This record gives sequence, structure tokens and C-alpha cells, in this order.
Amino acid sequence: MAKSKRAINPADALRKKQRKRELKKNKEDRKKARELALSKRDTGRVKSDIQKLENQGKLSFSLYNDFRSALAERQKKQQQQHESRKMVYDPKTNKFVPVKIKGKRKRSLFFWRREIIFLEFSFLTFFIF
Repeated sequence: MAKSKRAINPADALRKKQRKRELKKNKEDRKKARELALSKRDTGRVKSDIQKLENQGKLSFSLYNDFRSALAERQKKQQQQHESRKMVYDPKTNKFVPVKIKGKRKRSLFFWRREIIFLEFSFLTFFIF
């Protein structure tokens, strides 16, 4: 009796399912990476193209609107990306909260004393030798 094609080894079925899940995850990661790269692009080139066409006076209305909408969309994505960097996920509240910006770190007394001792030592060795 031959095995039916539907009967798959459970281990193979599990591997196949995991591979399918992995491919789906990789696809989402690539999509996010593309969007991130698009949001980081410089808008200066689009602005310069718009300016050149305006100066030439040969700018058709539809082309002008296309450039303007592309510029606005790119700037909007950049702004969203910038705003998302200011938020961090808090698992306790299950919400995104603003990032706390730490102030300058104060140096402890130990490090001050160590530097003073080092300076005194180097000063003394300078006069001894």
C-alpha cells in the first residue's frame, strides 16, 4: 500500500508550519525596513526638482500636484517616524508612553577623589624625577 499524499509526518508538518510562519515574519520585517528607509530619505531632491520646474515655467498642473503630494507624503512619514522614536512601550500599562530623557550624570565622589590623588601623584613624580 502506498502512502497517501495527505499523510505527512507530524515532525515534517510542524517544520513546514514553522517555515511558513518564518517566511510571513520575514516578509513583514522587509516591509517595515522599506518603509523605514523611505521615511529616512532626504526630501531635498524632490524640493529641488519642484523648484527647477517652477523656474522653467513648463510645469504642468498634474505633474506639479504629483511632486507636491509625494513631498507631503514623505514629510508626513518622516514626522511619524520621528514621533514614534519619542514613544516607548510600557508593559505594565500596556501603552506607549513618552521616553524619559535623563539629565547629565553626576560624577560620584569616588571618581573626584581618584582624579585628585592621581594629579597629586603625577605632580609629585614630576618634581622627584
